[in-house]
Amino acid sequence: MILMVGAILLMGACSSLLFDGGNYGEIRVEAVTASGDPVEGLPLTLYQATRPIAYAATDENGLYAFEFVPFGNHGVRAGALEGYTFTSPSFDDGLIIGDSGGEAEVVFTLRRCEGTIRVLVADELGEPVPNAGLVLYGGGAGLNRPAETLADGTAEFTEVPCGEYGVAIDPPAGFTVREGRGSSYIDAIVIEEFDDVQITFTVQRT
Repeated sequence: MILMVGAILLMGACSSLLFDGGNYGEIRVEAVTASGDPVEGLPLTLYQATRPIAYAATDENGLYAFEFVPFGNHGVRAGALEGYTFTSPSFDDGLIIGDSGGEAEVVFTLRRCEGTIRVLVADELGEPVPNAGLVLYGGGAGLNRPAETLADGTAEFTEVPCGEYGVAIDPPAGFTVREGRGSSYIDAIVIEEFDDVQITFTVQRT
C-alpha cells in the first residue's frame, strides 16, 4: 500500500514537471515584403534537428506564433508561396528554448514575383483583330481575368503572379477559331520573375 502511494506521488511530480509552463517557450514568426507589407499564407515548419514538430501558416497580418515549444535547439523553415520569392533565407535555425522557457523571433522577407503576358490576335493574313475576348486562367489562386484586344489586335495581362497559366480566346463577330489546344486556348504558359511572354492567336474570317 505504501509503495502504491509512493508511486502515485512520483507520477504526480513527473506530471507537474512535464507540463510546467516554465519548460516551454514561444517562437514568433513574421513574414513581410521589403516595404513592410504583411505576407499572408506563408507555409511554416517548426523543426528540431531534422524532425518536423509543427506546421502552420502566417495570418492576414503576416504573423504566427508557435507556442509551447519544448526545450532545445529549433529551426523554422518557410515554404514556397505562389507570387513571391525570398529576399532573405527561407529558414532560420539555432533558435534556443532554454530549460526555463524563453522566446525567439524569426522574420522572413519576400518580394512579389510577377510577370506580363502579351497577346496578339490576328487573322490568317496577319491583320490585327480588335475586340477579341480573352481570359487568363490558372495559377494556384485560380485566376480568371478577362481582357479584350485593342485596335492593333493586342492585349496584355500585367502583374501576373509567378505560376502556370492559360489564355482562352472568344473571337469577335465575323471571325471563328478552331477549337483545341494552341488554337482556341494556349496553356502551359509559365511565368517566372520579371518574365515578359508573348503569345499569338490566329483567327479566320467567316
